[in-house]
Amino acid sequence: NGASGVVAANTLRYPAGMWTDGTKLVVSDQTNNRVLVWNSIPTVNNQNADLVLGQPDFTTSFANGASGVVSASTLKQPYDGVYFNSKQLFISDHGNCRTLIWNNFPTQNGQAADVVLGQQNMTTNTCGTTAVAVQSSAGVYLYGKKLIVSDPHNVRYLVYQGQ
Repeated sequence: NGASGVVAANTLRYPAGMWTDGTKLVVSDQTNNRVLVWNSIPTVNNQNADLVLGQPDFTTSFANGASGVVSASTLKQPYDGVYFNSKQLFISDHGNCRTLIWNNFPTQNGQAADVVLGQQNMTTNTCGTTAVAVQSSAGVYLYGKKLIVSDPHNVRYLVYQGQ
């Protein structure tokens, strides 16, 4: 959280993954339980992010937001997995044993995801070892129409077929 320990739009605490298309920059901020988005690549030191996902604002850093409740708009230790394919944004939500998908690039702070993988719904975070449950979502990559999700605690990758 920078030298001051303050959670803000220009601080990170354990940045653990990033994605860019050369214009936008998306960085997972694991310990602050959020993902920061810059709509253009920063050109100065300590430039504020334009958007935060996983938290209602830039100053909250609790696991699953200020309420502590698992939902479509909260994150817990997002780790490594951030990917955008010009249509959908994919984020590994490591601490909630799931991957969240936004069907369009988010435009608002704390915007809710549209799809969840690894859980039966947006409000559960039961970890597992089945074809639909993960122990720890830690990386995502899209290859053609196949989404590959890393599940390192189960020593495996899950491959989801897209449309």
